[in-house]
Amino acid sequence: QYCIISEVAEFTYLLRKVFVLRRFVYGINQIFQGPNNELHISFKWKDAFNRGSGIFGGRNSLTISNLGFERVCVLFNIAALQSSIASAQDINNDEGLKLAAKLFQQSAGIFNHLKDCIMSTLQQESTPDLNPETLLALSSLMFAQAQEIFVHKAIHDNRKEAVIAKLANQTGKLYIDALKHMHNRSVQHLWDKIWLPVVESKQSMFFGMADFYQSRHCHSNKFIGEEIARLKNSLEILKTAQLCEGSSNMISNLIDIGHKHLVEAIKDNDFIYHEKIPDYKSLESIGCAALVKLLPIPPKFSNNFHDLFENLIPLSAYQSLITVYDNLKIEFINSEVAKLHDATNLINSVLAFLNFPAALDEVSTNQVLSESLVKKFKDIRDFGGISAIDNMLRELPKLLMRNV
Repeated sequence: QYCIISEVAEFTYLLRKVFVLRRFVYGINQIFQGPNNELHISFKWKDAFNRGSGIFGGRNSLTISNLGFERVCVLFNIAALQSSIASAQDINNDEGLKLAAKLFQQSAGIFNHLKDCIMSTLQQESTPDLNPETLLALSSLMFAQAQEIFVHKAIHDNRKEAVIAKLANQTGKLYIDALKHMHNRSVQHLWDKIWLPVVESKQSMFFGMADFYQSRHCHSNKFIGEEIARLKNSLEILKTAQLCEGSSNMISNLIDIGHKHLVEAIKDNDFIYHEKIPDYKSLESIGCAALVKLLPIPPKFSNNFHDLFENLIPLSAYQSLITVYDNLKIEFINSEVAKLHDATNLINSVLAFLNFPAALDEVSTNQVLSESLVKKFKDIRDFGGISAIDNMLRELPKLLMRNV
């Protein structure tokens, strides 16, 4: 138990760090994004399933200057860590079940989102783990595990046998879908050798579990013949699941309990009910109850994050403001230049009207000044000349202050 708690704590710590990284990358994208997502920063991604052999082809790593590619890689890591935390939860308590169901659904939603956007984001060959077929298989697997959690929760909450049977039947079908995608020739070599046997075991186990709980529903309603038919089929399927590598103790427990119920049901039927045992294929379908859905990617994975770029405006907005400023500056300069041109034209027209400067050139150097002008010059000289006028101008500020 201590090891499990330590593992969950480590995964949770890593997940929080990846949340911060995702928000940081998103902030960079909002502030500094250039044309075609180019930032001239190289982002490197290593294939999550690469074991160093490379014998199956595909890139072991990919390095490109594409911010969208880095966002994809961060989301992949978030989905992977969420599935790890969900798998490590204690399904014997309600909190662990709820958290596991939420994380598996979020993980399935992220992988499904990446499947739809990876090709348009990269526009080139990706590493094998980011191929759409791989992401589809991972999304299907997480989706099936999320449905499985609801089966365990229904058992934990002592729900009716018919409800548990429908949930288990749906889980088995989802594991069939996941197994189909995982067996795809382009991705089959990626998985660890234990993955496929475990998924095969689980799909058989949940179909066997569906019949087991439906048999308990039949027992409650005194349908002894159907109960026996379903128990026999359940034990047959569960024994097949038990043969798969990586089978769980839950299968052994179901087999033991199912065998006891079958012995009791046959005994009761022989001595009391004498019902004919129907052919299993003639029985009505159990039905399905789907409770899971692909959860969308939330805008924020965590509220405990300080945005380093919260006081900065996006680069595109900044560039737009610079463009507006430049346009206003050019408009102002053009307006002032136009005013200067108008003033120049006006003074040129006045000079032309006064015949200046040509009229100055026509004045003869021997021409005698008029008597009135000579008298004015004499008055100024008698008053004190230019120095007296300068003194009067200097006194103006003092006179102004005194009058105020």
